[in-house]
Amino acid sequence: MKTIFVSDLHIQGLEDPTLKAFLAFLDEREGTISRLVIVGDLFDFWVGFRSVVYVHYVPVLERLWRLRQKGVVIDYVEGNHDFDLGPFFRDILKVNVIPKEASLQLDHWNIYLTHGDGINPKDRGYHILRWFLRTPFTRFLIKILPASWLWAIGKKSSHVSRHYRNVHPQTAELYRSFAQKKLEEGSSDVVILGHSHTPEEKEWEIAGKKKYYFNLGDWITHFTYLEYEGGIFRLKKFVFTGGT
Repeated sequence: MKTIFVSDLHIQGLEDPTLKAFLAFLDEREGTISRLVIVGDLFDFWVGFRSVVYVHYVPVLERLWRLRQKGVVIDYVEGNHDFDLGPFFRDILKVNVIPKEASLQLDHWNIYLTHGDGINPKDRGYHILRWFLRTPFTRFLIKILPASWLWAIGKKSSHVSRHYRNVHPQTAELYRSFAQKKLEEGSSDVVILGHSHTPEEKEWEIAGKKKYYFNLGDWITHFTYLEYEGGIFRLKKFVFTGGT
């Protein structure tokens, strides 16, 4: 059985081609995966409610529910477009919600994963936005405002977040350096990041042991994902041929 890692799908609604591609991806792999790890930004916008969900996302939520019913473990690292996933994911879908970062163990591999939106210290405007969206005041507003208002506000903040995301050519090197330092200073064997929307795999030999960095890319341009099976990690590309 396989473990699948994905990030940065930024699903926007029922007619979004990415939604249709991801549903096909999950359907093709039903019965072959034991764990799905979402490393942030599955949705273009999500804040948590206990029982209310956005109709735009019902098909993918139904697929996640189906996977859970079949015993697939789902881990969800919150990103910068989907945060405060809330009771719906934890209590109803029974997803392991990870607010920032986590270490996972797959066989003999110790894996560190985080979305990656906090890596660049020079992204000051974005860091301020990220802080504000997670303040107690904002969380209070989330509880009292109608879902339709939050959807409109969220789409606006999503646009602003895109503006602040650093896409400088040196971004890839910044993420690479972060991963190498994390591998050198700790017990991790593999670092998995998202956010940069640029798929990458890198191998180093550190203290006589091979260690790896993977960036998952995105499903806007690259449609890339990471597959783990039989002790081997493979960065792959999904080819969607259409259909529903």
